[in-house]
Amino acid sequence: MLGSAAIGYFLDFGFGSSSRRRRGLCGVAAVAVLGTAIWAGGLANQLRYADGNWGERLIDFKDGRRYAGPFLLYFSYGLLDAMFQSLIYWIIGALANDTQILSRYVGFYKGVQVLEQLWHGQLIPTDSLISQLIVNWRLLP
Repeated sequence: MLGSAAIGYFLDFGFGSSSRRRRGLCGVAAVAVLGTAIWAGGLANQLRYADGNWGERLIDFKDGRRYAGPFLLYFSYGLLDAMFQSLIYWIIGALANDTQILSRYVGFYKGVQVLEQLWHGQLIPTDSLISQLIVNWRLLP
């Protein structure tokens, strides 16, 4: 919810009287830069592990220092997801003023999401964890 509220405020009020197009492009750039940084953090975390071999005991929230990094990464993924979803809906809303047309755009977007999930479900059992991370990074910001 924090990411959604932040990007919503950024897109609606972040630049005073600048054009909708400029706010949208700046929003896309901000989410892309933040997304690249978060996925790079995910890659750095993933490189510590071999596929299926964690090499150390599992992390518990009481572990303090060992818990903080993965927690921050997981929190950042949630923040990025909320920002990305809100950005997409803001862009869709900016495309037209007719609710019937907008509902078709949203339906198409949700259909693309479902197809991606179906494809990803087939990818997970066959590929390594690092290749899954790279595919996710390429598909998302």
